[in-house]
Amino acid sequence: MKSPVITGLFSYLDFICAKYYNKININYYYRGENMDIESDIFRRKKLIAENLVKYGFVKTKNEYTYSETFMDGEFRADISVFTDGSVKGKVIETEVNEEYLPVHAESRTGPFVGTIREEYRNVLRKIADSCYRPQLFSHDQPNRITALIEERYGEKPDFPFKDDDYTGVFRYPKNRKWYGIIMYIRKYVITGNKPQNPEKSPIIEIMNVKVGAERIPEFLKINGIYPSYHMMKTNWITVLLDETLPDEKIMELIEISRNFAVASKSRVR
Repeated sequence: MKSPVITGLFSYLDFICAKYYNKININYYYRGENMDIESDIFRRKKLIAENLVKYGFVKTKNEYTYSETFMDGEFRADISVFTDGSVKGKVIETEVNEEYLPVHAESRTGPFVGTIREEYRNVLRKIADSCYRPQLFSHDQPNRITALIEERYGEKPDFPFKDDDYTGVFRYPKNRKWYGIIMYIRKYVITGNKPQNPEKSPIIEIMNVKVGAERIPEFLKINGIYPSYHMMKTNWITVLLDETLPDEKIMELIEISRNFAVASKSRVR
């Protein structure tokens, strides 16, 4: 029978291996064919709607529109920003007034299309800098939870993994014990509802918290809570941060998890 220390070590190693496997998949989503240029530029940014009109956008019923020429007027960027902050864009070849499709085709490479793509990205970056503010996580709920943790405990997440700014770890400062880990993952991996095309499954944020073995069965009956993703399932659970659960309930779970960290005398990760 393995000691708790050995079991914990294997669980931690399992988490690290899984995290890097997951990171490969997430990076594919963010940098590969499943994410367009606009989503890449505006990920983890919050819209400041009042700045759009100041920037030059025209407001319609459900969106804001803006156009800007580049490459000495040979191309035009037509941008639409929607009320939820999402962005869609087209690059138009002005001489023929037709969309220049290679910009959004990652398989199309070469110096010419590369230059156009980069100039278009520069147009988007200027909009992002003027009309959006950065946030730690992509979706609203994990950012609200982060703000509530800072307000209640004065603690912020750190991002301890090299070349990975997606995984945020909350620690009790006196012993550096983890009490919460926010990660990105495809939703079906947690729910088990694997779609026909897994690469189309949405990326969500999840949070692992420790609640103790005695209370695991109780919490697993709640919609939005699942067995821990690659951490000790005997003590930890995974919570969806996709508005399935109210903030208040998630904060209750975080308090339980943090109390375990406070009670621990050892200094570990």
